[in-house]
Amino acid sequence: MDIAEAYLEIMQRAWSEKPDHRPTFDEMNEHLKLMTMGKYVLNYLPFSSSHHRKTNIVDHMFKMMETYSTELEEQVSARTAELESEKRKKEYLIARLLPP
Repeated sequence: MDIAEAYLEIMQRAWSEKPDHRPTFDEMNEHLKLMTMGKYVLNYLPFSSSHHRKTNIVDHMFKMMETYSTELEEQVSARTAELESEKRKKEYLIARLLPP
């Protein structure tokens, strides 16, 4: 049976004869969460169905696109505010330079 490296690593650490080399339950839980939440999807989920793997990849892509979209919206808002501020400054300077 072929076991992915991530699974093998966590098992070997858990079976260590030295207690301080063993991961805590929280560390194991976090490691396993990362493996099933898409962080290791491409390389380390040989036991899950390909449908489950594709779903995780798609979910991960949507989450990344949503984050990227939010960041872009924030940048556009900030730059639009800067543009409006500069536009007001320009109009104020032009009004001061022109005779009444």
